[in-house]
Amino acid sequence: MVNYPTTQQELTEYLATGLGVSRQKLVVVRPGEPSEQYQEQTPQREGALLDDPTYKEAGDPKFENYYGDKYNSGFVKELNDILKLQRKARGEEIPESKADDIIKNPGQTSNDIPQNNTSPVAAKEPAYVIKAGNGK
Repeated sequence: MVNYPTTQQELTEYLATGLGVSRQKLVVVRPGEPSEQYQEQTPQREGALLDDPTYKEAGDPKFENYYGDKYNSGFVKELNDILKLQRKARGEEIPESKADDIIKNPGQTSNDIPQNNTSPVAAKEPAYVIKAGNGK
């Protein structure tokens, strides 16, 4: 263990040179590195975890806290609250709306606006007129 800051590459080079060993045969590991944890012995289990139909290891989670209509509505409400706070911080005026307002005046959609009522191909007057003659 070294008491001053260094990189793994510097320490590998220093040890390889000092010991006269190839760098490929040295491994420098930091204390507490995840690779050390993988090398520790783990207790053996009986059978596969997925063979347990009750999933004892999972505890007793409340699934409605993670998905479903109740979770989604709470999540959307939380996002709206955050948006209101951000708008207030920017100094924007936040219009208060009630459910009755939305039902009485739902707003205008693109279906309400007339569009695509003229042909892009046909023009009012053709640019060139070619008349077919009877050969004269």
